[in-house]
Amino acid sequence: HYYDNFWDVEHYNGYVYAVGETNYDPLIVKFNSSNVEDIVWEVRLKDNSYRDRAVRFKGIGIDQSGYIYAVGHAIYGGYYDGLIVKFDTNGNIIWQEKIGGRKDDYLEGVAVAGNYIYAVGRERSDTGGNNFDAFIVKVDKNNGNIIWQKRIGTIASDGFYDVYVYDDEIYAVGYAYNGYDALIAKFDSNGNVKWYKAWNDRDNH
Repeated sequence: HYYDNFWDVEHYNGYVYAVGETNYDPLIVKFNSSNVEDIVWEVRLKDNSYRDRAVRFKGIGIDQSGYIYAVGHAIYGGYYDGLIVKFDTNGNIIWQEKIGGRKDDYLEGVAVAGNYIYAVGRERSDTGGNNFDAFIVKVDKNNGNIIWQKRIGTIASDGFYDVYVYDDEIYAVGYAYNGYDALIAKFDSNGNVKWYKAWNDRDNH
């Protein structure tokens, strides 16, 4: 079976960039925003080790110079690791970085701010069990070097879906307690947790 999905989209300078998956490969496509039939280019990351295991891009961000940052996950050594890839406007890969450890790790969303990108998702390489923790990673956008990683976890599985940066404040949202609660957290630019809350509508009735 072939699976084709777009998961996220960004607009820059008259073009639309969509990221997702095609036949288990991470995919990014550049369209002319005035004519969707005008596909400027497409790039898929292909590797036979991916077969029958879902690998994909889930989030995209674009900086002020037009460089594109796609995040998702791929197979490395039998486990999923988070994946960050930087492209130029012609679809050339500038660098790629894997984020992960001994078990499965996934990236879901990304934000670009200044010289850094912030990617969020879920990981269980460091939990010591099968539950996931929500995690965030700060990366130098020029070379892909990891500046810091932080995680937040409860007694169940947790994860971040998206991230937003305002000045030096980073806000990440997702789920806690296996999805029974919504999760929101605030970090400073050094990765310190300023606050976080697991929210549910049950508490308000």
